[in-house]
Amino acid sequence: MSLRIGLIGCGKVSRLHAQGYKAASDLAEVVVCCDEWNERLAQEMAAQFASATAVTRWQTVIERADVDAIDICMPPYLHAPIAIAAAEAGKHILVEKPMAMNLAQAREIVAAADRYGVTLMVGQNQRFMSAHREVKALLDQGAIGRVAAVRIDCNQFVKYMYPEGNWIFS
Repeated sequence: MSLRIGLIGCGKVSRLHAQGYKAASDLAEVVVCCDEWNERLAQEMAAQFASATAVTRWQTVIERADVDAIDICMPPYLHAPIAIAAAEAGKHILVEKPMAMNLAQAREIVAAADRYGVTLMVGQNQRFMSAHREVKALLDQGAIGRVAAVRIDCNQFVKYMYPEGNWIFS
């Protein structure tokens, strides 16, 4: 039996999530796609999956009995309220980074997942990159000595991906 997914937010990052669900169709099936601001995006995303429907309210996704887990691809200010409501409804949660707007909200999400016994994961996708896994293995082996500090710069060309004034810049 595959996990039935409710995809909440059908913007840029959700397209990458959709690719993952298609590649793992034996493990997960997207059954509903939601975009609160653009119904056309929800419909286009739903059309990529055999039996998915499109909705415009995230609450509708959480209320559905045929959804086992939700994937939150919304702006960060909505992560906590959606994740907490999903946990209360017994839905497993994948939330895109950043997890929340602040530490207090992140702790509320974790507490809700613990309280309602659901699985919670933050989409920190770089932890699975082969180069990062190799560095972690070297650290675990003590191969490069004791690390006292690390600085990493990662340019994802964000300024070219989003229009001026988008929430991501604040």
